[in-house]
Amino acid sequence: MKDKRMFCLAKAAIKRPGVKWLQFVCIAIACATLFLSCQQQSSDDDSETTDLSEAKQKLQLVFAAGDSLDSVSRNLDIAEIIKSMIEFQIQLSFSSDTPDVINNNLMVTPSTTKDTDVKLTATLTKGASTDSKVFMVRVPQMAKRPALADLIGTWKRITIESGTDTDESKTPYRATTETTLTVYDDATYLRKDIVMKDYAEPRVDEREYCEWQGALSRSSSVTDGLTNLETMSIPLLFFTPKKTRTAVTAFTDDTGWIDLTDTESTRDQKMTTVMEYRNKLYMDIGSIRIESKATDPKSIVGSWSFYNAPVSWNTKFDSDGTYECILIVTGGLTYTGTYVVNNDGTVTTHVTSLKHGDGTSESYEKTETDYYRIFCRHEGYVTYSFLYCGMAAPDNAAFTKQP
Repeated sequence: MKDKRMFCLAKAAIKRPGVKWLQFVCIAIACATLFLSCQQQSSDDDSETTDLSEAKQKLQLVFAAGDSLDSVSRNLDIAEIIKSMIEFQIQLSFSSDTPDVINNNLMVTPSTTKDTDVKLTATLTKGASTDSKVFMVRVPQMAKRPALADLIGTWKRITIESGTDTDESKTPYRATTETTLTVYDDATYLRKDIVMKDYAEPRVDEREYCEWQGALSRSSSVTDGLTNLETMSIPLLFFTPKKTRTAVTAFTDDTGWIDLTDTESTRDQKMTTVMEYRNKLYMDIGSIRIESKATDPKSIVGSWSFYNAPVSWNTKFDSDGTYECILIVTGGLTYTGTYVVNNDGTVTTHVTSLKHGDGTSESYEKTETDYYRIFCRHEGYVTYSFLYCGMAAPDNAAFTKQP
C-alpha cells in the first residue's frame, strides 16, 4: 500500500503543469528514500518478531538444586535466566499472581499452611514488539517454627517398634508406646509415656510408665559454628525429667495409667527444636544447618550443628559418602566413618574410627540406621535447615493436636 502511494505521488508530479524536470528528479529521489525506509522498517519488525519467537521458545526457568516446576523450595536464579536471553538482545520481566509466595524478582517465600500453585508470566520486549510466556509452578508448604501460643494444648502420638532384647536371651519383642504431651499457658508441660512391650514367647509382658515435667523456653539464640553467618532465634524445649517409673502390673481401667510398684527419680536436661508441619508437631530435631544460596536444602550433604548443654557437636556429611562427627566436650572427640542414604528414608552410618582431643585413637566400630527428614525455613537470603533424626519414621514420630 505504501509503495502504491509513492508511485502515485510521482505520477501526479509529472502531470502537473509547470513542473520542471529537476523538480521531478527531486520528488522521485524523496519517494525512493521513503520507500527504502519503509522496507527497512518492515524488515526490522520482522527481525524483532523472529527474535522474540526464538527467545520465547528458548526461555526456561532456572531452579535451585533439587527444585523443579512441581516443587520450588528456594529462589529461582533470575540472573541466569536473563543471561540466557542476551543473544536475542531483549528486555525480560516477570510478574506473579501470588507475589507473597513468589514475587516479581522470583524470590520464594513458601506458605506455612498449604501448598501453593503460582502463575508466573514472562514478558519479552524488543523495540516495539512484545510477547509473553506463562509458567505454572508449585511451591510446597514449608515447616513452621511455632510460637508458644501454637503449642498450648494436648498432643499425642503412638509409635511401634520391634526388635530383639539386648540381654542374653535375645528375645524378639514388639513395643507400642503411647505418648501424651500437655503444654500449659504458663510455659510448663507434662509428658507421659506408656510403653507396652510384648514378647514372642509366653512370659509376663513389660509395662513402663515415664513422666517428664518441665518448662518450655520461648526461644534461644545460637550462632552457627561453621559459617558464623548470623545469630538465629529458635523455639526450644528443655526437658527436665522429674520421675521415671517402671512396673509390671496391669493398667487401671478408668485412667489407662499403670498401678505402680517401683519408682525411680532422675533429673536431666535435653534440648530439641520444635517444628510444626502439616498440622503435626516434630520434636526430635536437634541439628541445624545455616546455608549459603548454593546449598541444596533437600540434601543431607553439608555440615550440621547440634546445640545443647553441656554437649554440642558438628556433623559433616560429604558427597563422597564419608562423614565426620566432632563432639564439643572437654578434650573433644571425633568420630569418622561412612554413610549411605537408603531408599526407605533412612540413613545408615558406620563409624570406623574414634580420635580423642589429645590426638590418640582407639579401635571403635558401630553401625546405626535412623530415619531422617529435613525441614527448611527461608528468611531473606538465608536458608535454615532443621534435621529430624530418629528410630521412628518422621510421620509416626510426630505429635497430633488433640481436640
